[in-house]
Amino acid sequence: RRQRQMCIRDRYKELSNQIKVIYVHDTEATKAAVSLTVAAGIMNDPIDCPGLAHFCEHMLFMGTEEHPSENTFDEWLSKNGGENNAETEEAFTHFYFDCGPHALHESLSLFCEFFVHPLFSESATARELQAIDSEFAAGKKKGSRRLYALSYENLNKKNPLVKDGQGSKDTLSGPKMHERVKEFFNKCYSANLMTAVIYGPQKITELESTAQLVLEKIPNKKLPRPEIQLLDFPPAYGKEYSGRLFKVVPTNKTKKLIVQWHMECMAPAFLSKPYSYALELLGHEGPNSFLSYLKSKHWATKVVSSISHTCPGFSTFEITIKLTDKGELEWESVAASLFGYLKMLRTVSSVNFKYIVDEYTFMSNLNFVYKGKENYLDYVLDISQNMQLYPPENVLNYGYIYSITSFELIDKFNMTLLPELADIYLLSNRNKSSAKKIHKPWGTKYSIVPIPEALMNKLKSPTIPLPSECDFPPKNDFIPYALFSPPPKSIVSAPGKVKPELISTSPLGETWYYYDNIDEISKTIISYKIYCNDCNYGTTPEGMVFAILFGRVVYDLLNEFLYMGKLAKISTFMDFFNKGNWGLIQIKCFTSSAVAFLQAFFQRIAEIEIEKHEGVFTKQKEDYILSLENFSLKEINEQMYDYFRSVSLSNFYLPEALLPATEALTYERFIILWKQWLKHIRYSLYVHGTATPDDAILLSQSFEKTLLKDSYPLKPTEITEQKSLIIPEKTTYIFHKTCPQDEEEENSLLVTYFQGPIRKTIKECVVMETLSICMEERGFNILRTKEQLGYFVEIRGFSHQEILGLLVFIESNRFSPEVLATRVDAFLKDTIEALHKITIEEFKKYIESVKVRLKEKDIKLKVRQQRFAKEIFASHFEYDRKLKCLQEADLVTKEDVLILAGNLFATKYQRINLQIVSSKHETENSKQREASQKIEEGRGVKRILLDPGEESKRKVAYFPDFCKERYVAFFQSLYKGTSQQIT
Repeated sequence: RRQRQMCIRDRYKELSNQIKVIYVHDTEATKAAVSLTVAAGIMNDPIDCPGLAHFCEHMLFMGTEEHPSENTFDEWLSKNGGENNAETEEAFTHFYFDCGPHALHESLSLFCEFFVHPLFSESATARELQAIDSEFAAGKKKGSRRLYALSYENLNKKNPLVKDGQGSKDTLSGPKMHERVKEFFNKCYSANLMTAVIYGPQKITELESTAQLVLEKIPNKKLPRPEIQLLDFPPAYGKEYSGRLFKVVPTNKTKKLIVQWHMECMAPAFLSKPYSYALELLGHEGPNSFLSYLKSKHWATKVVSSISHTCPGFSTFEITIKLTDKGELEWESVAASLFGYLKMLRTVSSVNFKYIVDEYTFMSNLNFVYKGKENYLDYVLDISQNMQLYPPENVLNYGYIYSITSFELIDKFNMTLLPELADIYLLSNRNKSSAKKIHKPWGTKYSIVPIPEALMNKLKSPTIPLPSECDFPPKNDFIPYALFSPPPKSIVSAPGKVKPELISTSPLGETWYYYDNIDEISKTIISYKIYCNDCNYGTTPEGMVFAILFGRVVYDLLNEFLYMGKLAKISTFMDFFNKGNWGLIQIKCFTSSAVAFLQAFFQRIAEIEIEKHEGVFTKQKEDYILSLENFSLKEINEQMYDYFRSVSLSNFYLPEALLPATEALTYERFIILWKQWLKHIRYSLYVHGTATPDDAILLSQSFEKTLLKDSYPLKPTEITEQKSLIIPEKTTYIFHKTCPQDEEEENSLLVTYFQGPIRKTIKECVVMETLSICMEERGFNILRTKEQLGYFVEIRGFSHQEILGLLVFIESNRFSPEVLATRVDAFLKDTIEALHKITIEEFKKYIESVKVRLKEKDIKLKVRQQRFAKEIFASHFEYDRKLKCLQEADLVTKEDVLILAGNLFATKYQRINLQIVSSKHETENSKQREASQKIEEGRGVKRILLDPGEESKRKVAYFPDFCKERYVAFFQSLYKGTSQQIT
């Protein structure tokens, strides 16, 4: 890996048609991957046709002159273990895919045809316009997308970068649109504007010969690059496009204060990063931080600082403050405190706080030097994008390496963060009466005025916070400077094991250990799975709410400590899930920090005197209530998983059940529950990485001595996991929810679930995977591309505990869920017929696709840890599951898949239809429901209406808790005889 990073120049080539290519040879790669970026995007949209660049990106996948079928590429990748995607940005468009290494040449040939002879047929253009419109409707409620569009709407529109490039049916419905898309492609796509990355296990010479043959077919039209095109236009930003106050009505109940500065593009300053000092300090959450000051005033719960580069035109520096109820009322004081903090940064030279820059620089460099492998697609996409912007020697280390540290440039940048150069956005439902403007087509309600003179004067001459209230952060003792020293020989030479080992037990739990140095650096991941039935956790809404608020309060009280650890790459996760009576505490860190940090973490939790923190409880309760109230205002594809779990699983509570329990939970009651908490417990500790077995045992002992010193063992029979709903044969359970009339939701959603084999075997898992692969591309082609039911269409296998199943998701702004369900039924019937017709050779290709996915190696510590932890915590202990699946794949026959499909969709027909219906589809849905009921009754299928409430759940049956059964069996095996006891 480091060889590849250091020798990037040797793999950088420019082809005869001026495409710049980087070849990456990785002997361990189990897939090949390709990314191509073209320097054309939204900035090239015609004034009268916004969204054309995005539309062109879609249409390039819709057939070529040599392969006119619209799904040729997708079908090929599906049969060869691959996937693909594309993205359109202001100045760039990215296309990328992966596949089995054996299929690279053919995949690349099909891919490059997009850019040589795309078809742009009139019929495909008309149908794909529906997908563009569905994508627009799907994202219309996303607050960040609406704010982005509103911000661009109020910049200098004479600059071509300042456009809303999403596109919809309204903006792309002109005559002969297929001709316009073709014209756009011919004017904007050229080989000299392209960069590409070819990645695989093949030798560099083989990758180069493969790529050169096909990439050089792309014509070079010698078009000017975006930075040259922009020379003829005024900048997007300036004094006349700043100093404004926007009052925005959000799509949910969020309360935020956002301050933006648009400025000269800072991407070229990637080596010095003069903005990093302010970025780091404003977003800091440690002692003396700006956030700590806001919390002390009860104004805010979160501060996020960011910078984005709209290359090559401008950058946007942004501060987002998440307000409390008090902060919402006193937002002007919050804004004044922000500019007071910025004034403090300007008045003190950054050179006086060199240690802050040094810490940031050290950790950035460290993160790059010890950077683990990435997902293949993410890796090639990042490089092809960076090749458009940076020299070859920096395309990998951009964002990490600091070669220049100029305190003069830092101070100069800080001087630009003035109120008169900023725009302020107040997001609040209190703005409804004053927000008279509507930003079309997004529907955002807002008002815009110059920042009032009195407020501007207040921001220009703010009071600098006292050092006792807010100051520069202290030095971070967690920074792992010693990491550059060679690790001890005892660690380097530690013998590898093929699977985790149980190294100790106690009355309260078990400790598992696995040595792993896959990242070539001393890292460890420590996970505690904790079962607790105190406070009715997992069995009542109040118990669930308490456990969730417990985690939130602990995080808040220890936030400064945890954030200092986060800066030193110590990642802390703690959550008590809405999934039974268990939670998870996980730490990912450099091994040298593990034991000391966790001991300090547990000790700080044990020392919390909850009676002294009513303010923290009140703030977290308020914030949690807000998140519950916002649930129904999310995009529907973000709601569907919770609704599906509530219908298909036991012990899962929706916000409508948790909200009244949260509102009823008083501080006094919370204190009582806090003192009863973690008194009956059982845990499994899994330590994975370069920590030693002694470290692992010490971590279990520390956990018990600090947090569990007064705890009693929870019996294995008292643990609770979620159980799966038993769906009787020839039965459809219906869950129906209508979006409120006042919501802006245009889309409806159907989730169809078919329950499959119980007590799944390895072979059954492989058969289900084969069936889902056979269906996923075909479903996308028919339901999404040809029938245009919606933008979001997905078919995939689903497993919970011991039960397999298959899920179909469709989100549509065109049809109601009941209509979508009839289309799904027709597709499934047709699929069974199509499966009968496929040849043995075609079936073997699907099996090969399954095998390509199973052959994917664990590319980094996190991936292997997740795989092993899943086996331990579910008491399966099948650590070689992928190998066993791979062996079974060769035994799977076409008949196996046909039998499974027949059982799922015809013979047994055990189904859930989850419907979230927009108000515009409600009439159509009701009408179709009556017709669908008659059709299913004619087939002998019962339709039963479900709701997620407790009354409805008492009327249905659930499978046994198979996870508990396995754990009880494992526990009993530990103490089967005295000779096998572990002490």
